[in-house]
Amino acid sequence: MKKKAILVSYISILISVSPVSAEIPTIDHTGVGGSPKPSWETQKQARTYQLLIPAPRGQIVDRNGDPL
Repeated sequence: MKKKAILVSYISILISVSPVSAEIPTIDHTGVGGSPKPSWETQKQARTYQLLIPAPRGQIVDRNGDPL
């Protein structure tokens, strides 16, 4: 019983003394940090935008709306 108590106290001491794991810094690529101001110079925080525009569906017509 005494050995068990010593073992438990030794383990609790090791856990409390163990170094905290270092956090890995992450780079934010979302562009939420602020909008770039309009200028003629290149800006480091500028990002590209991806727009998803669906393709037209249905019958193909000319500029007057008549079917081809």
